[in-house]
Amino acid sequence: MLTKVAKLNIGLMVLVIPFISSCATVFGGSKYKAEITVHNNQKARIIYQGKVIGEGTADLQILRKDADKVVFKVVESGCEEQSFAYKRKSFRTGGFIASLLLTPLVNGFPVPLWVIVDAAAGSYWKPDVTEGGVNKIDYKYYEYKLFYDGCKNNQAAPNIQTPYVNIPPTVNVDSKPMMIVYLLSGKAIRGEMVSEEANVSITIKTSDGSVQTFKMDEIEKIKKVEN
Repeated sequence: MLTKVAKLNIGLMVLVIPFISSCATVFGGSKYKAEITVHNNQKARIIYQGKVIGEGTADLQILRKDADKVVFKVVESGCEEQSFAYKRKSFRTGGFIASLLLTPLVNGFPVPLWVIVDAAAGSYWKPDVTEGGVNKIDYKYYEYKLFYDGCKNNQAAPNIQTPYVNIPPTVNVDSKPMMIVYLLSGKAIRGEMVSEEANVSITIKTSDGSVQTFKMDEIEKIKKVEN
């Protein structure tokens, strides 16, 4: 049985919950910072919740609990609009454990008030980095890489070099175009295009006959070699 003093202490702590923060809330907060980059088109407008938030790149804060409801739209003048939806989120186990460690004792009984605070604030969630195009920079900073191909049916203006050449997803190319894949690590791989899965990966066959597949989140740009 809780004593009257213990009950009073619990009551007071419940009353101050809306005005205090716990460990997961302090270290990470109820929001995370998102950096959005249209990796192959710096002129394309980025739209979030009906508002244009940037061209080519944008930054904004997103509620952690809504990390599985993120939708960006990308469009360039004269081209088709394209949507990028992220429908998964991950549990922040470290933040949960930290909150448990701060659990106070009232009359000898643990009262997980900080767990309640963080759960209510949604601080236990984060973007799922297993989704294509999502990268973790640190515990409160995530990057979204968008590969926009809404202008693929438009003719490029003369003397303008397009940084990225896209083809329909998972289609084998009979003409075997030569491509150069520039990786974020600084390497450049030249070879025949074998296939591409849009926004996921590209497969190249090099001159020595080896076939290599690269994920889009490790690629800086892709250049088609003109014959």
